[in-house]
Amino acid sequence: GEVVAYGAPPGGGAVPALAFLSIGAQTTAAPLAPGTTEPDALDALDQFDAKHLILFNGVDCPGVTAAFKIYANQMGKARIHFANIIGGDQPGIFEFADERGETLRDRK
Repeated sequence: GEVVAYGAPPGGGAVPALAFLSIGAQTTAAPLAPGTTEPDALDALDQFDAKHLILFNGVDCPGVTAAFKIYANQMGKARIHFANIIGGDQPGIFEFADERGETLRDRK
């Protein structure tokens, strides 16, 4: 399958675990740590030939975010997707969103 790189949510909780399992069950998952620098992230994305990039809204990973934007927008090698961590009574659950953080459920 295609490689999906994502800015891994920090910590060892349910969200990073479920992100890896759900992405890795359907594709090749390539998590990038929040502290990854822009040059290192760009190098990894290029080595992995990532086709999809996921950024979790509210997760601070400036180097990964900058690299994703360069790789997708300037180099045209992948699509950026966004996800919101739901939290609350659904630990580890996330849903896809647009750039503003709006989900399909929000649009109803």
